[in-house]
Amino acid sequence: MNNLDQLEFMGTPEALGPGRASEPLNNTPAPRGTRESVRASHGPDTPVAEAVAAARRASIPDDLPNGPEKIVFTHSQTTRKVWQAARSRLGSPWAVLGCVIARTVAATGPHVQLPPLVGGHMSLNLLVGLVGDPGGGKGTAEAIADSLFTVEDDRGNPVEVPELPLGSGEGIAELFTRRDFPGDGEPVSLTPDRVLFRVPEIDSLSASASRREATILPTLRQAFMGEPLGHTGATSATTRNVAAHTYRLCVVMGIQPRRAGGLLRDADGGTPQRVLWLPVSDPGAPDTPPGGPGQTAIRLPLGARAHNGVAPLVMTLPPEVALQVQSNRLRRLRGDAVVGLDGHLLLTREKVAAALALMDSRAAIS
Repeated sequence: MNNLDQLEFMGTPEALGPGRASEPLNNTPAPRGTRESVRASHGPDTPVAEAVAAARRASIPDDLPNGPEKIVFTHSQTTRKVWQAARSRLGSPWAVLGCVIARTVAATGPHVQLPPLVGGHMSLNLLVGLVGDPGGGKGTAEAIADSLFTVEDDRGNPVEVPELPLGSGEGIAELFTRRDFPGDGEPVSLTPDRVLFRVPEIDSLSASASRREATILPTLRQAFMGEPLGHTGATSATTRNVAAHTYRLCVVMGIQPRRAGGLLRDADGGTPQRVLWLPVSDPGAPDTPPGGPGQTAIRLPLGARAHNGVAPLVMTLPPEVALQVQSNRLRRLRGDAVVGLDGHLLLTREKVAAALALMDSRAAIS
């Protein structure tokens, strides 16, 4: 992609519609460009409404009207297959893409990083939120991504990533803490350096975050940035110290709009600003599902799977994108406020662009 502005639909709840994600759905207008929104302005069954609906029911992304969907899903052969896979199995292309992105990033080593345009190197760690009502298709999107997309290293060997439920902030630090001694009488086991966490219901995360002295949301914020995790205890046995950029963490969350309040209330802390918000609906789904692309293997670029302790593999950005990132930082450095939930929007776009490059076996972001 030539400009991160092409991904402006991603990154915040506002991108999903003019209403807040926690507002009642019956008060939220239909997204622009859908059959419902056109009918609201032109009346039912008008030629304009039918033409838009027909265009959105395109069997291939090339037939879509110009807009974010066409830009993203015609970006590469892999994103085309994501589109085909989603529509063939009655899932949302956006939600399936979010799941595939999370699986791809989770498979890369933590040494794969974005360049230090602002401060130090930036982690690719990612938080993905699939937004929809109960039964709306969050599980469907994950199932499509799991069954039709695998990730391989540059030699074609599958990359196995632990997929775990998300618990507490202390639990995350415990998982990634490396020890040379057994704990609680248990033998020392291999410590993973990458994990994909699943949160089927946002209620569970909100409940964990509401407990007194809970650390789950601060830990997720730190992990998104690739910062150190853990705490210092009285002894080495009670110390949990995870160094920066030694772990890869991705989270896929199912977010029901009416249950998102717990997450959105942490806007002052910056948690919802770090989430890639994607809808599980597909207003343009065709009446008859098209054929699917079959099993798709995503092959990572050379060196992307290596374990901890190696030199960083720094992905490259086009000069115009680097300039945009630095210009944005300069405005903030001079005191220009960021409105609403857009605090990490540009960084989220960088991470999405990096994931799309990795899905094409590239370490260079176009």
